[in-house]
Amino acid sequence: MRKRIDFYCPHCKTKKRITINDEYNESHIDNLLDRSAFKIKCNKCNQETIVDYNFCLKTKSYSLSYGELKDVDRFTLTYDDFKEKVLIFEDKLNDILIELMKKKLNHDLNTEYELRYDGMNDKQLIFYSIDSNESYAMNKELYDYYQNKYKTDNVKDVEITSLNFDKYIK
Repeated sequence: MRKRIDFYCPHCKTKKRITINDEYNESHIDNLLDRSAFKIKCNKCNQETIVDYNFCLKTKSYSLSYGELKDVDRFTLTYDDFKEKVLIFEDKLNDILIELMKKKLNHDLNTEYELRYDGMNDKQLIFYSIDSNESYAMNKELYDYYQNKYKTDNVKDVEITSLNFDKYIK
């Protein structure tokens, strides 16, 4: 749904009425990931800026919100978490098991890095460490093993993070 809001340019403080979408579908994923869906150009100073607001992405297979919105599979509170969840769900993976993989990777590395899921190939899941600025690969067979070994609750309207994922694993 489109709605109009007041926007104040952070550069020149000019007030402008803008139209935003608070619901997107799978055709917008690329624009959401590269943030071009949120770029606004000020008519007065010609500066571009990113407008930060709550929204929902609804696809055929999942629903995800940026901001604590209801009636979604998952919500996220940061854009980086939103982006990571999109990558996970687009690769048809379980975000709860991805958090388990990150915990295992940190254990193996003897670290407590902030890790992000960054994609996969046929044999590996790729994780990026914000702390070390490095990428790490984990064998996809481990994910498949976890998928067969553990059941994950079919939860809705929650934020799954490294701090709470384990309460949804059986």
